[in-house]
Amino acid sequence: MGANELEAIAVQKAQLAVRLDQEGKREEALKKYEEVIVLFTKIYEMVGNDSIKKAYLELISRYKSRAEELKSETPIRVSIHREEVPISSLMTKRTGAVKWDDVIGLDDAKRAVKNAVVWPFRRPDLYKTRWNKNILLFGPPGCGKTHLAAAVAYEIEADFYEISPSTLMSHLLGESEKNLARVFRVSREIARKGRSVVLFIDEIESIIGSRELEIGGEVRVKNQLLTEMGGLTEKENQSLFLYIVGATNKPWSLDAPFIRRFDKRVFIGPPDPESRLLILKLHSREMPVSADIDFQEIASLTEGYSGDDVAKMVTDVHDRLRDELFEQRGGAGEIREAKMADFLWAMSRRRPSVNQDLVQRYQRWFEEHGSI
Repeated sequence: MGANELEAIAVQKAQLAVRLDQEGKREEALKKYEEVIVLFTKIYEMVGNDSIKKAYLELISRYKSRAEELKSETPIRVSIHREEVPISSLMTKRTGAVKWDDVIGLDDAKRAVKNAVVWPFRRPDLYKTRWNKNILLFGPPGCGKTHLAAAVAYEIEADFYEISPSTLMSHLLGESEKNLARVFRVSREIARKGRSVVLFIDEIESIIGSRELEIGGEVRVKNQLLTEMGGLTEKENQSLFLYIVGATNKPWSLDAPFIRRFDKRVFIGPPDPESRLLILKLHSREMPVSADIDFQEIASLTEGYSGDDVAKMVTDVHDRLRDELFEQRGGAGEIREAKMADFLWAMSRRRPSVNQDLVQRYQRWFEEHGSI
């Protein structure tokens, strides 16, 4: 029996268990809860989506807890159902301005999102037919996808909300797609009041990834997201400044119908030497540095480092200087100047996270699907 059939049976048994529990039929409810636990455990072992596995594990834990309570001498009268998730948990508003100048490098990507989002916002009269509402940013981890999305939101004076796939998928039995629908309903309400809204969904492949085995909850959420993405281009919503920005490290995992839904598919690659140089200087400005440091050479030596790798390498150097101050002088005085040897030490400890084979794989996918 497949996961979908098992899920359908588990849902029916779970609903019956809850009804029996509410009616005070303790023994019958306990038996059904135990059957539900077995079924959900089987489904948990079959699925591969981490978010879905987490959701099933949560359900199993709740049903086990209730079964144990029913086995006690005086079972607590509680409902197995959880309260509705607060909308603030489903869509987290991010504060703090990220400007274009804060996004180092990525010139082609910035040009693409300006064309897709910023210019229509500033001159909607020039885009009367339609403009892009669904943007996909893809590339290696730590290369600036979230940073760029936040900068777009700042440029169009938008409320920037981060959507967590794991939170959306934390309720099964029909709740996942309801959560997603609530996010878009609230977002449309905000946009209709005159505010721009950017919904940022990181690791979007966990929602719209292509998998051999999909259980009902995944399929329903996918269908709901397809409906919502399509709805943004309908006449009644076309004038709203409401955007979906999805981000993924695994674009090849995405379901084909969703790839087409994204009007712009933008590659966010690792920084080039010039960008690495700027990142090094930016993150070193709060730290005293020796004249012997050759940032240009460090930038050339960090091929394959993501922007995040470079920033963390500078942090490693700063931490080393602070550690020395406490270990040698008990924290008294000031830290010494960083030297070239400190950066070479940090490089030896923090290896590059992006290899050339991975970059080539992104480039092949972009050649096939990109739309910058």
